[in-house]
Order: sequence, then structure tokens, then C-alpha cells
Amino acid sequence: SSSSSSSSSSSKRSSKSGGVPTGSSYTPSIQRRAVPSEVPVEAAAVEHRPRAREVPGVGELHAEHCRRLAATKPTTGGSGAAAADAAAWGWASLRACKLAEDMRPRDLAVCSEAFASAGRRDMRPLFMLAEAAISKRQEFGAEDAARMLCAYAALRVRNEPLFEALGARLAELAGEAYQQLVEEQGLQPLGGLV
Repeated sequence: SSSSSSSSSSSKRSSKSGGVPTGSSYTPSIQRRAVPSEVPVEAAAVEHRPRAREVPGVGELHAEHCRRLAATKPTTGGSGAAAADAAAWGWASLRACKLAEDMRPRDLAVCSEAFASAGRRDMRPLFMLAEAAISKRQEFGAEDAARMLCAYAALRVRNEPLFEALGARLAELAGEAYQQLVEEQGLQPLGGLV
């Protein structure tokens, strides 16, 4: 009996809308809201489809947390405040070690900058961030590579593999930009640069 009631309700929906079924939330190809009759239902469904939200990843959220932590002034309320500050940075360091491989180049650069701006020369997270950056060097853009290298230079951390990998990436990007400029403007390339 429940199947007969559901079929009668769907036929009522069809008759109310002039023979065109209005559908349900389980049939996304059929438009549920009022659309002028000259607009095809499929076109209206595509036009009004909600846009997908972009949700930040865990690595991005942690990089932002480190940036905000670096932006706060160290508390000067005695040993308890200093211990709380050290604990916050200790947690941030351990978390950066854990998340480094999952971070995007921008997140690696932001996290490195946060450690540099706070003057935190903790070698464990800096090593893990550098290793992740080396493995993802081809994904780096010029800005993120420069930001990361500047952070390590500011902390006076010598990581030759990082500087070699991102330095080579910067040279590669500069060569690509130069080649594009030569092609777009019809210039004669300089010897040895392309």
C-alpha cells in the first residue's frame, strides 16, 4: 500500500507541473525551482549548481597557526608565561615535523617564515620542512622558493641540499620567464641564458 501512495503522489506532482516531473533531491538532473519554460531544465541545473567550497588542508591550517603564533608578542609575565610560550612553540614544532610531507610549497614557505620571524631555530622542524621542500621542488613557484630560502638565511641555517634544490628551481623559473619574454616580444636571446 505504501508503494501505491508514493506512485500517486508522484503522479500528482507530474500533473501539477504540466506533465513534467519536478523530481526530488535524489535526481539532480531535474530542476526543482521555477524556471521559465523556454530555458531547458538541464541548462538551468548547470547554471545554478552550487560552487564547490575549497577547504584548507591540515598543512595549510598549521602553517597559518605558526604564522599567527609568530605574530604574537612573547609574553613577559614571568616564568609561567615563558613556559607557556615555549610549550606552544614546542607543539608547533612537533606538528610541523609530522605535517611537512603533506604541506604544499606555500605552506612550507609560510611555516618556515613563521619560525624565522619568531627567531625559532629549532633544527628538527627546519630539517623536515627542508626535506619536504626538496622533494617538492618542481612544485615551487618563484615567490614561495624565495620566501623559504630567505627564512633559512635569516635563521642562519645552512642546508646546502635545500639551497641547491630551490636555487636551481629559481634559475629554471627565470630561464622559462626569459624564454617566454623572448618569444612574446621577438627578441634575440642572449647566449647561454636559454
